[in-house]
Amino acid sequence: MLDKMTHIDPVVEEGAVVFTFPDPDPVPPPIMQFNEVSFSYKPGEPILQKANFSVDSDSRIALVGANGCGKTTLLKLLVGDLEPTAGTVKRSGKVRVGFFAQHFVDQLDLKVSAVEYFQHEFPGMSAQDARAQLGRFGITGDTALQTLNTLSGGQKSRVVFAQIAHRNPHVLLLDEPSNHLDIETIEGLAQSLMAYQGGVLMVSHDQRLISLVCDEVWLIENHSVSRWKGDVASYRKHLESTMVFSI
Repeated sequence: MLDKMTHIDPVVEEGAVVFTFPDPDPVPPPIMQFNEVSFSYKPGEPILQKANFSVDSDSRIALVGANGCGKTTLLKLLVGDLEPTAGTVKRSGKVRVGFFAQHFVDQLDLKVSAVEYFQHEFPGMSAQDARAQLGRFGITGDTALQTLNTLSGGQKSRVVFAQIAHRNPHVLLLDEPSNHLDIETIEGLAQSLMAYQGGVLMVSHDQRLISLVCDEVWLIENHSVSRWKGDVASYRKHLESTMVFSI
C-alpha cells in the first residue's frame, strides 16, 4: 500500500507577513462626518437614528455593538456604498478611503491571477510592478500567478490589502480584517496599523487587535452611536456582566 501511494510534497509554512501601508499626505479635518444621519433598510425599522460621528486622519476607532446593530451599515454609509435615509454624510473631496469589506471575496474576480487582478484595477501597471506590490504582502512566486480561486482565504485577503495600500489611503475602514488570517499575520497586521500614519476605523471580534491599534471605542446601541468611556476590555466586561458575548 505504501508503494502505491503518490508522492506528497511536505507542508511549507509561510512566515509572518508585515503589511506596509504608506503614510498619506495630510488632509485637514474632518475628513468624514455624520450629521444627524438616520438609515433604515425598511420603513419603520431603523438601523441608525440621528447619528453624529466623525473620522479624522489621526482617528484610531473601534466600532462595537451587538451583532446586527449596524456596524457594517455605518461603514458602508461612510464609504458611500449606502445613502442615508435622513441627514448628511460629508466626505472631504481630497480624502482617499481604503475599505476592507467583511465579504471581501465578492470584490475579486476569482478566475484571474493576483497579477492580472492588479493590472485590471490599475490600468497601465506592469506585471513586474504588480508582483512587487503583491510581494510586500506575502503573495510571491507562483502564488501571484495562480487564479485567485485557488488561494486560501488569508492569501485572498492579502491581495485585497495590497490593493488598498497601493491607493495610498488617508483612512482605513476595516470590517473584520482578521477573519481569514493566522495568528502571526494578525500580529503583523497590528504592527503595520500601529505604524500607519492615517486614520483607522475598525470592526473586529479580535480584542487584542483592537487594543493594540485603537484608542477610542464607539458603541452602536439602540440605533444611536456614542463614545464608550472605557477601553475595549471594559466593554468586554460590560458584555460579560449582561451575558452578551459579541463585539
